[in-house]
Amino acid sequence: IGGLDPAAAAQFTVDGMIHGLYAFTGYKTGQTEETPPVPSVVLVELDAARAGAMAAGVRLGQAVAESANWARDLGNRPGNKLTATMMADEAAQMAAEVGLKCEILDRAGCREQGLELLLAVNQGSVEEPRLVVLRWNGAGGQGIPLALVGKGVTFDSGGISIKPTESMWDMKYDMCGAAAVLGAMRAIALLRLPVDVIAVVAATDNLPDGNAYKPGDVIRGLSGKTVEIRSTDAEGRLILADALAYAIRAGAGRICTVSTLTGGVTTALGSVRFGLVANDDAWYTQVEAACQAAGERGWRLPNDDDYLDLFKSKLADMTNGGQRDASCVQGGLFLFQHVGDVPTVHFDIAGTAWGRGNRADEMATGVGVRSFVALAQRLAQPDAAPAV
Repeated sequence: IGGLDPAAAAQFTVDGMIHGLYAFTGYKTGQTEETPPVPSVVLVELDAARAGAMAAGVRLGQAVAESANWARDLGNRPGNKLTATMMADEAAQMAAEVGLKCEILDRAGCREQGLELLLAVNQGSVEEPRLVVLRWNGAGGQGIPLALVGKGVTFDSGGISIKPTESMWDMKYDMCGAAAVLGAMRAIALLRLPVDVIAVVAATDNLPDGNAYKPGDVIRGLSGKTVEIRSTDAEGRLILADALAYAIRAGAGRICTVSTLTGGVTTALGSVRFGLVANDDAWYTQVEAACQAAGERGWRLPNDDDYLDLFKSKLADMTNGGQRDASCVQGGLFLFQHVGDVPTVHFDIAGTAWGRGNRADEMATGVGVRSFVALAQRLAQPDAAPAV
């Protein structure tokens, strides 16, 4: 591959092949897993020094691509095949396989910890919520912990503010942010990166019944801030607010949060780029460099204080928005109200998390996994700034 060193060339070759050969076997009657169309790949290099570098690139590309595909498998499972409990079980099994520490809070645990926003979103469901916390102590607790926080809404009907039918079937993908976080943690552990990372995933579905939370309700989250509910279909920011507050209590020193948060980001950027909103310029610069190195394309959106007017409330500290105006910016700034001064970058991947438009045959894409691994690498070796 022209312009790349041997390690990077090998990495991107292997990553691209594994990604391109991905197929979700699905649930068709009688369907069995097919033999891979390419059973093996041989990369040839006659120079011993270059061959060693290529071998390292192959290991990196394989770990990242297989972890992204693991995340894609989660994303492609429908809501009846991936409840919050099932997602937590998958995370726990993966953590045991790769050496991550894992803690899972059930409904009682969430109530004990004060995760009232997550519990409110879950009220209309017969399925329990879960908060999944994974830890990788690659730096032995000596550095500033990076936190990756993901939205895991396993199915989003909109709740009482119910979505139209044609905008609902693909809301099984509303947990792709959580999948990206979990997939990234898998790769970070496989690569044994010398960096401390905390992952927090808030998981639930969002359904209407007689017990569901309602527009007009006021709820106090783990951060201590109160939220007036204007739309139960703006639920992702609620569960993320609690997950962010939990990550900070767990020691997070800098944060990336990722979610399929708003339809507005698709209107603004289509299925080509994801939206980025940041509360700290220096932290954004590092995150954006990692995205570029990973080959995942984002676009920074503004964070002017004027946008705060979009979720002002006369009853509570804020509303959960739900307005169409600047919805992606609004969602990011809402999240920042729950992190204090901790540097945070929000990824809104609603337009890029699953195939649409020019990627209609891909289903879940695994977007975010590569950027987060690249970021962890940069934090582990800030002078080297390696690519992923």
